[in-house]
Amino acid sequence: MTPGFVSWMLYETRTECLQAAKTLIQPTVCMTVDMPHPYPIAMTESEYEEAMREKRIKEEAF
Repeated sequence: MTPGFVSWMLYETRTECLQAAKTLIQPTVCMTVDMPHPYPIAMTESEYEEAMREKRIKEEAF
């Protein structure tokens, strides 16, 4: 595998995403149907929630 290679996955839910993170070795970016923008699935639930809060705040600012 190429160093720095990132695998991309699409999951139905954030939970499936985070479960997959525990089983995948390579750096992986996950996308979910309800979260169309990719984020590293190595994120913890709390990091994800924080990112979602920041995203909502930015969207509401416009």
